[in-house]
Amino acid sequence: MTPQSRSGTKRTPIAPALRALGHLALALLLAAPCGALVFLAVARLSSSPFVVFAATAAAMTVLPVVLVGRDFCGRRWVQARVLTAAASSLLVAAAFVYLARAGILDSGVQPAQETVGRDDEVAYWNLPTGSRIAYRHFGAAGGSTEPPVIYLHGGPGVPAGADAVRLLESLATAGRDVYAYDQAGVGASAPLPEMREYSLDRDVADLEAIRIALGRDGIDLVGTSWGSVLAAHYAAAFPGRVRRMVAISPGVLWERRRFRHDYSATAASVPPYSNERVMPPWRMIVAGVLARSNPELARRYAPERELSEAYAAMAVRFPSFVAQGHCRADAADVARYVRPRPGGNYYVNVFTLRSMESAADPRPALRRAGTSALILRGECDYVPAAAAKEYADSLLQARLVEVPGAGHSMLSSRPQYVAAATQAHLDDREIPLP
Repeated sequence: MTPQSRSGTKRTPIAPALRALGHLALALLLAAPCGALVFLAVARLSSSPFVVFAATAAAMTVLPVVLVGRDFCGRRWVQARVLTAAASSLLVAAAFVYLARAGILDSGVQPAQETVGRDDEVAYWNLPTGSRIAYRHFGAAGGSTEPPVIYLHGGPGVPAGADAVRLLESLATAGRDVYAYDQAGVGASAPLPEMREYSLDRDVADLEAIRIALGRDGIDLVGTSWGSVLAAHYAAAFPGRVRRMVAISPGVLWERRRFRHDYSATAASVPPYSNERVMPPWRMIVAGVLARSNPELARRYAPERELSEAYAAMAVRFPSFVAQGHCRADAADVARYVRPRPGGNYYVNVFTLRSMESAADPRPALRRAGTSALILRGECDYVPAAAAKEYADSLLQARLVEVPGAGHSMLSSRPQYVAAATQAHLDDREIPLP
């Protein structure tokens, strides 16, 4: 017999199933925001990953059950609502905890060491700032009386690669003393005890301590991307210390939000790279969220060394990252530049770029610094030309050269020209045409 309600109307057998599906959908919709709110709130109060994820899982399970199970549709099917909500919410909570606690996915790549040099070539500075900095000295062929050249790698948080090492070796062969170092927390340099210490100010202070350790009144700086930003801020903070500076594919000097990256002229704008869906490991995403509210919690959840593996493999998993550094015409050659970059530090990148938001405008001080600068920008660089022009406008003795056939990864695509132009500027000779 067909069941009937107390009012005498017939109730079809499908009605309970439809209600259950409705409660399931409502529970799923409620579980995510409930969990997110509790996750962010507890992350500010506790540095224990277990506490944070247990509280989040509980919230994703209990709160939807309470809300969905309320008697807002009469007393019929209350038990069904509660059971359905509990099952669905528990499923969502379990999936969240699994993804959040899962380790970094294995990239299948075993990268070779590629920091400032081999272990037997790396020395250390124990600086008065508290940083333990790994460096490599490229001694000048035949000796040199010129100021030492200090190379500043990019990122922030990405150590020098093989292309940079070849440039520095060429400068040493040409008769210059060259020092390349891993910035604090990067490569072979020791991590800082407090992640909030990763900042532009700390990098500037470390560079000044390095100059003092070298016992030189003046230095020459060569920086790529972020390294150019660091070089400019150092020159502004310590006027008269930087004699000559070379900025290769410079990043935005100040207030990065004023400029938008434009990838339309890069190889990343053409297939197959334009079709690539970039999705960092879930664990890295969660770590980035935690780092902004509770750095100690983030470090306990995903230590720097663990995230370094993911950082190293990003270019292999997502070749479009590499394609961004090259011109559209070179899209077919991008594959030969795809290789892992070990030694990176995701947290250094997060906190150093965050510190840039409150950095003082260096441009007035740069105009008084007396530094002679060469700015090399690739014609298809995704960093806008106006950002590179700020260096030339701020440094009174500056020359801006646009390099054809090059993008942000100019050290890879035009290494010979970069070496020739850098050597010419450091030697106070005429800059060759690109």
